[in-house]
Amino acid sequence: MEVKANTFQLKDLISKSKKVLIFIGEEPLVDTVYAGLALNTLLKSFNKISHLVCAGKLPDNVTLLAESKEITKDLEPRKLIISFDYKKNPVDKVSYKIEGDKFNLIIKPKKKGLNLDEVQTSYVGGDYNLIMILGTKDLKSTKIYSSHTELFESLPTINIDIDGANTRFGKLNIIDQKMESVSGFLSLLFNQSEIDLTEKCANLLLLGMREATQNFTKVKGSRIFEAAAYATKAKEDINLEFSKSNDVDVKSELPKDWLSPKVYRSSKVS
Repeated sequence: MEVKANTFQLKDLISKSKKVLIFIGEEPLVDTVYAGLALNTLLKSFNKISHLVCAGKLPDNVTLLAESKEITKDLEPRKLIISFDYKKNPVDKVSYKIEGDKFNLIIKPKKKGLNLDEVQTSYVGGDYNLIMILGTKDLKSTKIYSSHTELFESLPTINIDIDGANTRFGKLNIIDQKMESVSGFLSLLFNQSEIDLTEKCANLLLLGMREATQNFTKVKGSRIFEAAAYATKAKEDINLEFSKSNDVDVKSELPKDWLSPKVYRSSKVS
């Protein structure tokens, strides 16, 4: 098991990241989908930009989830930007023309032609700085790796899995084959890393654990219950905090002498 030594690195990489790619494979199990959704919502609660990708077909029983709309089939495309000084070179018209396999972007200036030395090109989008891969035994055998090999090889990659046959392809590999649920494993990692869960994240992790263990009837040991307890406690703590913040302070609304001893005298003379 490669866990305790890596939780500090896990938290450090997440805290330093700004834009995270989460990959859950090409034919993920329901448990892995829930884990990916939980991680996605948690990262966004930290004000990270997060993209959740499944390159293949999602299991039918998760496509109805509202959160499943967050899942895309491929990485964010990089957009080409062409820049030049507009005040110096005002534009009359922009159009395009396709000739065979060639795409031509046509910029018609109002004055003299554009000086190519003043034209700059750049890209926006796809500028991830961390990749997290869940429940994927062999990344290099996937089509998405073949299409984006340079990206996967150039960035920090965190490989989280419970399959003992995992090929340890990540720069940080956190594998535990004794766990029966990727969602449960994530819950334990968040606990050990002292990462607080949101209520939605905790709910999704619990759904994944229930799916992987047939509602906790098929388990390998007590650690899945530890994982469930952490997620459940996180929900309870959040609800308790919410309840406290919405309690009315009755005493502050009462007159200052309301709770002091009082003597009542009858105005009726007998």
